[in-house]
Amino acid sequence: MKLIAITIFLVNIINATFPEGIWIYKQDSSRIEIKKPNERLSGVLISTKNPECKAGTLVLKDLINCEGYFQGQYYISSKERWVEAKLMQKKNLLIIELDLGYKIKKTHWYKG
Repeated sequence: MKLIAITIFLVNIINATFPEGIWIYKQDSSRIEIKKPNERLSGVLISTKNPECKAGTLVLKDLINCEGYFQGQYYISSKERWVEAKLMQKKNLLIIELDLGYKIKKTHWYKG
């Protein structure tokens, strides 16, 4: 029984793709870099054409692996607040679901 539990645990770790690297949001050419500076992943805005945003801003924090996706916080600069975020990577596509309280907003970022 222990062998089955260990095997399932290892399969989940192997199947979980860490979304480290640079990602591009095509609507406004924003680019974020996701890194793992410590135990948790975080993301910094490295460039943007959006006048409401500023390069160097931390936009993703406290990302933890949750069996096939990452859960953490996303900064919405126009509202100056953090919201719950769920990140799912499918090859060169990163889907970010933002929990705005009254609805879920999905954005698509592409590997850059």
